[in-house]
Amino acid sequence: MAEKSQVSLVDDYVAEYQGIQAQMGDPEVAGDQDQFRKLSKRYAELQPIINVNNDLTQAQEDHEAAAEMANEDKEFAEEATRLEGEIVSLEEELARQLCRWHPDLSM
Repeated sequence: MAEKSQVSLVDDYVAEYQGIQAQMGDPEVAGDQDQFRKLSKRYAELQPIINVNNDLTQAQEDHEAAAEMANEDKEFAEEATRLEGEIVSLEEELARQLCRWHPDLSM
């Protein structure tokens, strides 16, 4: 079986996280303490990956906007450069988070 890419793993974790959110909002699940506890534990485990992924997505969107405006304003060029470094750091952090769960991933 082919190894999953980091992007594919993140997509899987985001989908799982969203599914858990939906399940935790279900009154039947909320009434089942064992199931709710298991879901809560997994939700907490996924939280660091989701947080870094959300920060990375926002930084990429901000970089795109700053890069578009960089020709008109020097401050946007500086912001775009700063965001490039932030994106690299967030990508590295996301890779570290994924390697915690998948030690076979190469960084």
